[in-house]
Amino acid sequence: MKRFLLLTLLAIFLSTSTAMAEMPKVTIALGTGPMSAQVFMAEHKGYFQEEGVQVELVRRKSGPQALIAMLEGKADIAHTSSVSIVLENLDFSKYAIIATGATADDLLKVVGRKDRGILTPKDLRGKTIGVIKGTYAHFYVYKVLSYAGIPFDEVRIVFMKKPQLAPALADGSIDAFCQHSQPITQAQKLLGDNFVMLKSGAMGRQIVSHIASRDTIKAKREGIKRMYAAMIRANEYILTHPQETIKVVAEAQNIKLGKVKRFIEKEGNYEIGLKQALLTTLEGIDQWAMQCDLVQYDTPRNFLGLIDYSILEEVDPDSVTLIH
Repeated sequence: MKRFLLLTLLAIFLSTSTAMAEMPKVTIALGTGPMSAQVFMAEHKGYFQEEGVQVELVRRKSGPQALIAMLEGKADIAHTSSVSIVLENLDFSKYAIIATGATADDLLKVVGRKDRGILTPKDLRGKTIGVIKGTYAHFYVYKVLSYAGIPFDEVRIVFMKKPQLAPALADGSIDAFCQHSQPITQAQKLLGDNFVMLKSGAMGRQIVSHIASRDTIKAKREGIKRMYAAMIRANEYILTHPQETIKVVAEAQNIKLGKVKRFIEKEGNYEIGLKQALLTTLEGIDQWAMQCDLVQYDTPRNFLGLIDYSILEEVDPDSVTLIH
């Protein structure tokens, strides 16, 4: 009897292993935040296996590093920011955005010192502002200044690393900075009543794009389609089970529950698709990058050429509303 049970278990194991080996495999590079929640929920709920695809992760500290991993051939798809994509000046004939997964309209904040006369965005004129170069925060400052009617050359931009921002604001080396999460909390503790967070509204939509080489899209098309079928199911589950999502994503990414909770409840939205906002965001970033000499060209690019609609149009046509 024991021999029969052992043989049965072995047969089940071998058949499962064979089935897994026959599944197409897709590798995703992503950063450390909560903006790729569909990946973790699809794995948690078993949707990838049900759709017949293996998904492996290449973890990096940030979206820009995830993009580099894809460009170096270490991943099939990268989840990264629109800013990273524009600044990389990619060859549109070789790479394509195939979907977006999350957006945030209220993630970044500009904070400053009250004793420097900063109470509103208009007070930033003539001030020294700390940013991390070539990030969405850098672009966001540009948008806030534009909203306030302040030319970019009428402020002093200082490029810093993330851990330097709050201490520099506290010791007066800078008057303000733009960032989110931990540096904001740290600055508030260091400055106390001298801390101010500017009310600037939604200055620009932060979008996480999924980008791959066109060769990969062609070679792994079936696996990628199955992956998105699973992630779209996960997205639907996320919308109706936010508390479970918070726990799963926090554990998967090894980040605090509060950070994920804040993103899901206040700062961001999850949606697999291709919307018109993607194109307008890319175009706005392109204008900023040229004005700040962050790219080596001075003619706007047509980013429609960087978008491949075909995967999502086959998996979920309603998710593609970008005019093309």
